[in-house]
Amino acid sequence: MSLSRLHRRTLCCLLCLLSITCLVWALFQLSPASKSGPRTGAARHEIVPDTNFITAQVGSPSKKSFAWKSGERYLAYLPHSGFHNQRIALENALTLARILNRTLLVPPVRLGNNPISYHNFDDLRRLLILSGKRGLHHCTNVASHVSPPPECWDYFNYTHVSWDWLVDLSSIAAEQPLFHHETLIYPWLESPPLYRDTLTLKDQTTYDFRYVDYTPPRDAPAHPRYLMAYPIYALAASRLPLIQLGSMFGSARLHLTDRGNMATRTAIRERMRFTNLHLGRASTAAVNALGGQDAFLAAHVRISNGPFNAQRERTVRSIWYKLVACALRSDNASAGIAEIHGLESLLVPTNAVLPPPVQEPPVDSAPARVMPRSLQVRCTGKAHGEPKLIPLNVPLFVATDVEDALLLAPLRAAFPCMILLRDLAEIPEVRMLDRLVSADDGVGLGSFLAPLLDAAIAARGWAVVGTEGSTFSTYVEDLLWRWEHGHQIVERG
Repeated sequence: MSLSRLHRRTLCCLLCLLSITCLVWALFQLSPASKSGPRTGAARHEIVPDTNFITAQVGSPSKKSFAWKSGERYLAYLPHSGFHNQRIALENALTLARILNRTLLVPPVRLGNNPISYHNFDDLRRLLILSGKRGLHHCTNVASHVSPPPECWDYFNYTHVSWDWLVDLSSIAAEQPLFHHETLIYPWLESPPLYRDTLTLKDQTTYDFRYVDYTPPRDAPAHPRYLMAYPIYALAASRLPLIQLGSMFGSARLHLTDRGNMATRTAIRERMRFTNLHLGRASTAAVNALGGQDAFLAAHVRISNGPFNAQRERTVRSIWYKLVACALRSDNASAGIAEIHGLESLLVPTNAVLPPPVQEPPVDSAPARVMPRSLQVRCTGKAHGEPKLIPLNVPLFVATDVEDALLLAPLRAAFPCMILLRDLAEIPEVRMLDRLVSADDGVGLGSFLAPLLDAAIAARGWAVVGTEGSTFSTYVEDLLWRWEHGHQIVERG
């Protein structure tokens, strides 16, 4: 046999072997065992078997496609930042749209680890248009052990849901016109009306415009945050089809003096509580595991980033004092700052050299404490036996953005039955949240719903203490907790 014939035969054999290998690999990829299920969280890229997930219809039930209607007048704005900043912006936009008698174009909610932060008007508008996932659904089919293509790098770090999947907007929609698109995108930004048909207020900073229902005095002192007071009557005078605003975030974004306008805002804010069935079942099961409603204390401790990280020690100490005051005063209403400071020296020796806070922790309008039923979670600390410390044995639920933080040690020292959300993870109704997968983009919803579950649980505590400056804390303290306990919500702005 010639050498060339031998080479040809060898080459043929190699080609056959390669063909068989490719065929086997292709059959493997097509087999059910090799298919990738939806991924269940932004930071965890594991595969969920098809039999293990629950598809959640997170879009609006309205099923409406978008088209500009002749004769209808609209209001739109640009949402940004985290969930609670988006919620505050929606509250303001709903109120302003009601005052102006315009149809509000309701944006989707962005949940996830990488919110779109504030940018100037043009840049933020562009980011929102590009924030959808059209053309990217192939990302859910990339196996976890395979490096995803560049367009999929951020796919699992966020998702969109409609507002009416989380809260009940139907009663608001019965009182004013709202538009939810059937898909979670911004068609009104992609195809706006003609420039001459739109009144656009372009902001360059987060707090350029504050909307007021009166004529601002010419000699009024400058607001410490907002650059310009824009009269709402000037917006109402416009007959253009669309008023396009920028940021609507900010508890003081609307300054209202008319009683009817103020009542409108109150009614809208009251309806911003969660009505999602999955969150409702999980939070109720978690509360029962903590001994039942009003059987535990609750706190929100935000310490992970920006100004909250810079103030973390002060934040934890302030929360510690308020929680200890609540616990002691359930047993002894006269317990004062000196007694609490003495307990701090005993339980948190590292703080012994610090003076007590200047202001005494306020006495809350908390309801009567309910003695917990049998706990379904294990307290990791040893219960206090000394009589003056026994009130601190009350279960304490802590919602926090850093569960492993050593900074939480003072809370653990005072409250041996401190419970975090991770300690409730094996409750079936809570575990079920990790099985939820968005029908819109195939992304798991569990990790994105965890902060909302934190809020829903904390709101049903006997008393709740939050982090100063946190929109999460004000949502729980001012709205959720007060609604759960039959109090009027707190108004800000």
